[in-house]
Amino acid sequence: MEDASPNASGPGSFHLPSSPQGGPSRTAQVGSLLARELRGILARGLNDPRYRGLVSILDVEVSKDLADATVAVSVLPEAQGPLSVAALDHAKGHLATKLRERTALRRIPRLHFRLDDRLKRVAAVEQAIRDANDQTNAMTDAMTDAMNDGGSTP
Repeated sequence: MEDASPNASGPGSFHLPSSPQGGPSRTAQVGSLLARELRGILARGLNDPRYRGLVSILDVEVSKDLADATVAVSVLPEAQGPLSVAALDHAKGHLATKLRERTALRRIPRLHFRLDDRLKRVAAVEQAIRDANDQTNAMTDAMTDAMNDGGSTP
């Protein structure tokens, strides 16, 4: 019989941070649950004109006392980010009610939304790597051409 627990190894398995007792930590479990449920709720949209663009829940960090949860969101196009986060902040009560209905948690942590620019930083690093590779290739091509011409210049 195959182990289908979250800590099972193999294809399709995932791992949450471990507690000192060896299992996933409670904060990681709650954070994962909140992220999954918030994604489902937000997939249906919010009835707020400020909520625009593609809003993605990247991560949910829950405090040790499980009282607060910081939700990292990414918004595309980037210009819609601050407005969408303001809409999420305004909808905290509604979202907490929906989370209460959808989960078995006794207490829903206070939600704090923050705009996360990780995706923008990753794209900038990838672009810098591409630019560096292009420069390296251009220099290699120039050196190869110079060597093939016998070192003479026109």
